[in-house]
Amino acid sequence: MGESVSTGVRIGVVGAGAMGAAHVETLSRWVPGAEVVAVYDLDVDRAKAVAGTVGAFAASSAESLIDDDGIEAVLVAAPDPLHEELALACLAAGKPTLLEKPLSTSVDGARRVVDAEVAAGRRLLQLGFMRRFDPAYVALRSAVLAGEVGRPRAVHCLHRNVQAHPSATSDGVLVNSAIHEFDCVPWLVDDRVDAVTVFA
Repeated sequence: MGESVSTGVRIGVVGAGAMGAAHVETLSRWVPGAEVVAVYDLDVDRAKAVAGTVGAFAASSAESLIDDDGIEAVLVAAPDPLHEELALACLAAGKPTLLEKPLSTSVDGARRVVDAEVAAGRRLLQLGFMRRFDPAYVALRSAVLAGEVGRPRAVHCLHRNVQAHPSATSDGVLVNSAIHEFDCVPWLVDDRVDAVTVFA
């Protein structure tokens, strides 16, 4: 890695697919104090192309990116089955990490990640639940909790994804899409989810 003067938090992004590339653009264009300096993807040409859009370098491996002392934080947008392994590596390296959901593809794996963070004694991991930080959602929550919209009797949520990813699975409907509702609806209405019913 070449010497350069940092202007903000130096971030490495693991995964240069649609989500990873979108995160690279968002960080570089809209997040003051963020500087994407490295990108890794198994598809080396894709990593180089995405890294090149922001003047970053393409890392040779996820491990080298995570272990690089010049990288201060990591964003993981790799395929779901890699999340647990990468989260554990980021925790071991002591790097603040934004991890796209899911935490893991298994309950046991998610528990291992949570236990590792607790054992480290620091909150380093944030899951990709951005809606709690979206000004429109924050305003909606304020209006609901202040009683400005009356007492919520139902919440209707829609996803407008253009298309499913070619590797999408039926469980992905839960862990990649509906998971946003499991996170934000209880937060929006200040009430827990008691039951879930699915109609196919």
